[in-house]
Amino acid sequence: MLIANAHGNPWLMMPLSLLAYSPFHSWLISGMILLTANGILALGVLWLNLRRGPRYRLWSALQGFELLGWLIVECVCLRTVIWPHYFCGALAMVLILSGLALHSANVPRALVSGKGPKQGRS
Repeated sequence: MLIANAHGNPWLMMPLSLLAYSPFHSWLISGMILLTANGILALGVLWLNLRRGPRYRLWSALQGFELLGWLIVECVCLRTVIWPHYFCGALAMVLILSGLALHSANVPRALVSGKGPKQGRS
């Protein structure tokens, strides 16, 4: 909706005057960034999680950091905070904490303590 109706009111609740303190003059660029960062990246992370791809736990945490960063920048640019920001911020924290916790639970203890596998002499 942000891209399709970039110069109007995308959901009839977001006038262009909300962008007064942001670097954008329409919803087009911010909508494209949102689609890429929170849409395409999120689908890629979902795909990695479903396949249990390499480092999928860290990618989940990265998605949480990205979402939290987006929310902070959005709140600063719009100079307002509403209830969906709190909900999405909590979701971002769940992604970050669960991704990091699952990753650290999967790291072998020998690597964490610094005592890697002993090298045998040949």
